[in-house]
Parts: sequence; structure tokens; C-alpha cells
Amino acid sequence: MKMRLSLLLLIVLIAACSTDLKGEEPPKPTVKMFSIENQSDVEIPHLERTICWNNCAKVKNTAMLAQEKPEIVDIGKHSLKISFKNMEPKPSTINLINETTGERIQLDSNWINLSPSNDGEAVYRLHFFWKGKGGAPLGESTYRFGVTSSGTY
Repeated sequence: MKMRLSLLLLIVLIAACSTDLKGEEPPKPTVKMFSIENQSDVEIPHLERTICWNNCAKVKNTAMLAQEKPEIVDIGKHSLKISFKNMEPKPSTINLINETTGERIQLDSNWINLSPSNDGEAVYRLHFFWKGKGGAPLGESTYRFGVTSSGTY
């Protein structure tokens, strides 16, 4: 009986200490704007790349990511809502980078509203990191999208 109990406790301990991330790919954020014409949310097109997943055992080449330009969407005077609340597992770190200006924002909530700029076109990158115990990398992915503001609704 003691042997069975010891074996069961060992299995539970191993499962609890596992650093594997579930699924084949990382979860995705939601980037939307409210369309007055459609009276509904419209998802913004994007480029996404998984750099590594599940203990970063498989690392992908990301050199092409910086060369590809996402579709640029005219959002008028609307703001974008970026939500992370449905991302499971939750990333350890989320950075929002305006690739056009170089501005970096570390996010720590479940969502952010991004207001349009009158500076014209901008490409944004959401950079996600999943870390295990001791800060070991478990996963990394990026999500890029582009917007412009025409100043009209």
C-alpha cells in the first residue's frame, strides 16, 4: 500500500512540475475595432509567427518576419481593442512595439485600447513570452498588424 501511495505521489509531483505548454501552437490575442457601418467588431488582419513552443525545443527561423509587411488597415478615428483574456496559458510577458517609432510598452493587463495616431501608417508587433521556473524559456510568439488613420469615421 505504501508503495502505491508513494508511486501516486511521485506521478502527481511530476505532473505538477511539468513545464510543457499545451497544444501545438501558442494562443492568439484578439485585435479588433468597432465598425460603425456594420455595428459590430471587425478583426484586424495580422501576421503571426511561433518562434518556439513547448520548452523551445523547436525554434523557427524568424528572419523573414521582419521583412514581411502586414496588411495596413484604415481605422479612421476608431481605437483598437487588443484582448489577451482568452489566451491560455497566459504569457509571462507581453510587449507591444510600435515598429514605426520604436516605442515599446510592456503590458500587464488582459486588454489595451490603442488610439489611432495622425502620424499616418504604423506597424505594431505584440511579442509574447512564456517562461517556466527559473525563467527558462518555454515559448515565444509574435503577432504583427498595421494601421493607418484617415481621420474620418
